[in-house]
Amino acid sequence: MSAASGPIVAAPAYHTFRAGLVLAAAGALLFAVLEAKGGGLPVWCGLPFALSALAGLIAVLRDTGPFGAALWAVFGAGWVWLGLALLVRSVGDKGQPVHEAGGPQVSGARRPGEGPTVG
Repeated sequence: MSAASGPIVAAPAYHTFRAGLVLAAAGALLFAVLEAKGGGLPVWCGLPFALSALAGLIAVLRDTGPFGAALWAVFGAGWVWLGLALLVRSVGDKGQPVHEAGGPQVSGARRPGEGPTVG
């Protein structure tokens, strides 16, 4: 540790910020794994995002010097990847509204129990 980083590391806000980064990286990792497993994200999206979240978690837990900076760049690239995957998915739906199950809504379709009223 250099003399310049001594006061920064000793500040209480540093530890709070670091704890927040651990939670952000761990939450991103859990999100990626559970969404890919549950079918919310395609595998081509979930796996790279999970790997980038793992890189972010490693970067915050270990002081790896310049390699840690590269891991943070990978973590950021994972968020960009997730955004692009969601953009591709929305363009693939061709702007059709999406119902609760995640697929395009068919015009004129009704939910169960929503038949025409007879009166």
